[in-house]
Amino acid sequence: MRKSVVVDERWPEPARRLLPLVQQLIGTSKSAARQAIHDGLVRVNQYVVRSPHALLRLGDRLEVEFDPARDAPRRVSAPYQPIEIVFEDDALIVVNKPPQLLTVPTPNRERNTALTLLQRRTERAARRDPVICPVHRLDRGVSGLVAFAKGVPVAESLRDQFADRKPDRRYVALVRAVIERPSGTFRSRLVTDPSLHRHSTDDPERGELAITHYTVVERFDDATLVQVVLETGRRNQIRVHFAEAGHAVLGDPRYGGGTASDPKWPYRRIALHAESLGFAHPVTGAPLRFTAPWPPEFVAFVRAARRASERSDAHRPPKRSPPRRHRPG
Repeated sequence: MRKSVVVDERWPEPARRLLPLVQQLIGTSKSAARQAIHDGLVRVNQYVVRSPHALLRLGDRLEVEFDPARDAPRRVSAPYQPIEIVFEDDALIVVNKPPQLLTVPTPNRERNTALTLLQRRTERAARRDPVICPVHRLDRGVSGLVAFAKGVPVAESLRDQFADRKPDRRYVALVRAVIERPSGTFRSRLVTDPSLHRHSTDDPERGELAITHYTVVERFDDATLVQVVLETGRRNQIRVHFAEAGHAVLGDPRYGGGTASDPKWPYRRIALHAESLGFAHPVTGAPLRFTAPWPPEFVAFVRAARRASERSDAHRPPKRSPPRRHRPG
């Protein structure tokens, strides 16, 4: 199948980059659109263009050779399941993503993702909304708030906010061992190895700057509840920073390994939840803030950890006062 469009005033200049235009034209994920560009299936004015960052001009003709059955995961009849909508208007959707659900499709073409569920929801309602575009992501095992844009121009506006570090993103996490400091900041440059594992590097010329702030909320016998504020939003940032500090996020097999296990956390998910998200509305500029309550697993863990701490305190012998020194008479 071939789809084509002539670039006109409907796309403001920031939205005229090739990748988002291809994504909107064929109605698929960013990874599928990038793959189409890489495979030479995209032409501008009859010439193959392989740079996803190419900027198109008014009057340019964009053509894409597209096989929906192969390249569009959203066209596959994925089983419909509800996803909690926290907010929705004509410009954007904010959802509370459950754990074990991908935010967007991957090259493995998993059918169940937050993006495909939202697209499926739109199709079932027979709406004519613009294409739904991801703005940022949460890891598969992480739950909480994720924003999606309706249409490429809105997506570009929101992505600019994230690139400029304007949104306020707050997480709650349960991490291994007791953190003694009341608060702190992790700052490093993150790189990716061939196995896609992320880690910090001392080389100032490599990697992406990652900054994570945290505040201790409550300490338990062998774990700590922390609130985390992201200054940057790199992939796996929170998980890497806490693991490298010796406080792996509970339930994180990738970066915590055996140190991330806890009998009070038997759940197949990472103990990390995006509980608060704030940003400016991409159209009106009005400040928006959304919150997502703690998942029941967090509540259950905190209750169990408090009981365990109370039992430990009850069996701990009282501290002895030092003996008094008698002054010579």
